[in-house]
Amino acid sequence: MMKRVMIALGLIACAAQAQAQDRQPGVLFLEQWDADGNGSVSRPEAHARRADMFAMFDQSGDCRLSAEELAGAAEYRQQMAEAGFGPAGGGRGTGMRAAMPLFLDADGDGFLSAAEFESGEARWFTRRDRSGDGVIAPDDFGRR
Repeated sequence: MMKRVMIALGLIACAAQAQAQDRQPGVLFLEQWDADGNGSVSRPEAHARRADMFAMFDQSGDCRLSAEELAGAAEYRQQMAEAGFGPAGGGRGTGMRAAMPLFLDADGDGFLSAAEFESGEARWFTRRDRSGDGVIAPDDFGRR
């Protein structure tokens, strides 16, 4: 009986891994961020979606993210990564994400305001637009 359970769990794990590997890099991002459905994400689309993300994590509604709210954002990213929609936890960029308030918190108050969050938008977009063509498209994903 135990052997059958272990085999079944192994098969489920293999199927989940295969599904994650079959997924094209960036597909989920484009599905969620490409508002006009043209296959790429422009700066205005990215700005609107980032504003939505900020609002989603601003549980207090005070237009700033506290340490607790930032922890919720980090947890969301980790869950997405575990589901195969991004880099795995502990991977490249994790430290930067954890330090986000430190380099974006311009006034040093321990909160990330909407204005401070937006100040990092150009850097965020440029880092993701690897081809440098002004949009985030499928060719901007995959191995670096």
